[in-house]
Amino acid sequence: MKIRRRERRRARAVQLAGARKALRQLKIDSEEALLRFCRNKQQSSHDRYRACFVLGSLLGRQAVPFLLELAADEESGVVVGAVDALAMIRTRCATRPLMSILRNSKNASHRQAAIVGLGMLEDTRAERLVSRALLTETCAQTKVYAAGALGGVNQGRRFRGRETVKALMHALPDPSPSVRWEVLNVLGGIRDLKREELDEIRKYLSDEATVPGLLPAEEAGVGFAAQRALNSWTGKHRRPA
Repeated sequence: MKIRRRERRRARAVQLAGARKALRQLKIDSEEALLRFCRNKQQSSHDRYRACFVLGSLLGRQAVPFLLELAADEESGVVVGAVDALAMIRTRCATRPLMSILRNSKNASHRQAAIVGLGMLEDTRAERLVSRALLTETCAQTKVYAAGALGGVNQGRRFRGRETVKALMHALPDPSPSVRWEVLNVLGGIRDLKREELDEIRKYLSDEATVPGLLPAEEAGVGFAAQRALNSWTGKHRRPA
């Protein structure tokens, strides 16, 4: 426990040092100036992204109302920065606004940011919506994020919601190796898989497709992910339901 607290303090110190460095680079000298910078549409999208993240790093939960306002901005970089900062703060009051972005935004990068943020917030209220995104989004990368987020929204629950398991199993035959690989990795951490679901995972042991660019290369295969999922399951659990 003491080691974890020490690691968190160290990570927080690194985060604050990075935020202060970014402030100097952006030539911002106060919290009020930082808020004005974030809202200033004359600044570049990239710099406003950095400013949003600095805002979350320095003010923590106090920044949430401002970040929620910025999450509705027109600039993609600002939206992504605000969502990333909200996820970093890990306050569940951001869950519903992020769900609204995922449900209503027509911008793929905004929806992807919302999905990642919801996964980091680990709030089961988002489970159904993220499951739907996994099954209905057309972009493979968005589906990868959704599968990974479903692992996140179920952290802290002994048993994953059956809705999550059903969505993952339906997504498993996806044409994209990246989606199949991510789905298998998430399934490997679920405790209450049924026998027929394990049998379905075994079918992918012979899947020779690989995830492009994933390193180390020997772990990039879909078959490898299937084997790891089965090894993880049998190593932690006695028998399937």
